Amino acid sequence: MGYKDLSNDCEDTGEWDLGATASEIPSTSPEDALQKARRDRLANKLWRQYLSYTGRRAK
Repeated sequence: MGYKDLSNDCEDTGEWDLGATASEIPSTSPEDALQKARRDRLANKLWRQYLSYTGRRAK
């Protein structure tokens, strides 16, 4: 009984295409929603601080 060489059947292209990034996967957990809201508020706060530091204005 012989074995077929499968080494060429699965080429590794070096690319991972999972179809969605982590941010596109819907989350139903209330903790995740809270963390997202906190992260968004912090990002907005830091962005406003950066703009005021550089003398620019938020649009």
